[in-house]
Amino acid sequence: MAVKTGWLASPDAGAIGNDSSENNSSGFSGLPNGYCDYSGETYYRNWYAFWWTATKQDSTFVRSRCISYCASDLQSSARTKIFGHSVRLVKDK
Repeated sequence: MAVKTGWLASPDAGAIGNDSSENNSSGFSGLPNGYCDYSGETYYRNWYAFWWTATKQDSTFVRSRCISYCASDLQSSARTKIFGHSVRLVKDK
């Protein structure tokens, strides 16, 4: 799911940042853009890629998905709406 360039290096075998030649086998090309706060300040560029999901947890939190330079799996968490994450649009057939 990760693009082949731009990620921090990781010594962990199988991690996105370990061997970038193995990234992007799915063709998704997730960019390591981190996230931004309410003022537009960006954090953790080259470390993480975050995306909002359509799943609202409550009035404050929404589920998000994340990939990290030091992991090989897609992670899920609840994030407050004040953060800026990427959005992926998928067209129904």
